[in-house]
Amino acid sequence: MNRSARPRAKLPALLLFTAVLAGCVTSKIDVLRVEPNPCAERLHEISGRILAFYAASRRLPASLDELRAARAPGDGTPLVCPVSGKSYLYNPEGLALPDRQNRLILYDATPAHWNGRWGIAIGKITPGLPLQTRVVWVEEAVIEGAAADPATR
Repeated sequence: MNRSARPRAKLPALLLFTAVLAGCVTSKIDVLRVEPNPCAERLHEISGRILAFYAASRRLPASLDELRAARAPGDGTPLVCPVSGKSYLYNPEGLALPDRQNRLILYDATPAHWNGRWGIAIGKITPGLPLQTRVVWVEEAVIEGAAADPATR
């Protein structure tokens, strides 16, 4: 290898290292994004319960009571929002979200989170494929619009 090529080979690595260091600046948005959110965390746990129910019965629970009864021993996750203290709302048919690909099946009873609600969304249910859930935050205006639209019920 030519000795004059060695310093040039180090230049891309040095530039990459400098770029990485420049990108390590933390902003307020990054800090907010990584802070724990008790409602989202609880909904994530409840998503696991919904997925287990679906895997065992190949259907969604008909009600929160059915989901509550199907919990695993030791799973004491309450089906209430830790901020408002109100029971989550559940609709196995779901409210259609603006993307029309996902439906909100379980969500906060009130807009207790920045004028919005945390909830659990699912995509289209396809027989033979696993159910996919996603914890989402939805603006109150979207909830109101979906609840008022007969096509989403």
